[in-house]
Amino acid sequence: MSFLPEPASLLRKLILADRGYEDRNYFARVDDAGGHFVIRCKGSTNPMVESCTLAGGPVRQFANLPLKKIRSRLHGENADLVVVVKRGDGVFRCRLCLIWNPLHGSHMVLATNLDTVRFSVIAVREIYALRWQVELAFKEWKSYANLHKFQTGKAPIVQGLIWGSIAAALLKRFLAHAAQAVHGVATSTRRVAMAVLDHLRDLFQAFLARSGVSMALAKLLDFLARKAGRAHPKRDRATGRLFPGLRTVQQPTEIA
Repeated sequence: MSFLPEPASLLRKLILADRGYEDRNYFARVDDAGGHFVIRCKGSTNPMVESCTLAGGPVRQFANLPLKKIRSRLHGENADLVVVVKRGDGVFRCRLCLIWNPLHGSHMVLATNLDTVRFSVIAVREIYALRWQVELAFKEWKSYANLHKFQTGKAPIVQGLIWGSIAAALLKRFLAHAAQAVHGVATSTRRVAMAVLDHLRDLFQAFLARSGVSMALAKLLDFLARKAGRAHPKRDRATGRLFPGLRTVQQPTEIA
């Protein structure tokens, strides 16, 4: 839990975390600080359920029972629960979103304090899916941008090499999205990161020569569209890897 940010730093921010970071006391502290969270819980979690809402509406007979008492009766259903967690002399209430996964025959359990009116169970699931992009970014930095151990003990050099690796990964991501936007092909950021290096030389040489930049860029994007497309984009959308439908944006946005 030492890797989690301090709750006081999360005012008007949202933290996404995997099930290794489930901590109900931390949930309450984030809520007190004016922050928000979507954190995956273990399947064995068993808080007291105060209320339960299914697609058809509230289910009163499931109220005031431990989750394990009603779990089997939620089979095949997405459920939006309000659960009660002991906190010192009082209690803390938060949502548990149970999203049914037919491939595994079980629920994914997400704890959150996002508003039920503005964020449905499916919306919470879509938000949580964005966490996968963080995993992919770290994978790219380590595997395809040379973010490894450095043969130096000098902090300024290490810092420069880290920023250089991140800049290289960012450039590859930009080219992946550019190829997708220009040619309408769902690109694999991994394949782009693996294949683009040799072909970047022509583009850089055009920049240095101040000639033929547009042609070199068009040639590079055409190559990526042909060679770095996703193998199974329809399957990836169905299984969740492309579930968020990520798109590049022109300006940063803020969720109020």
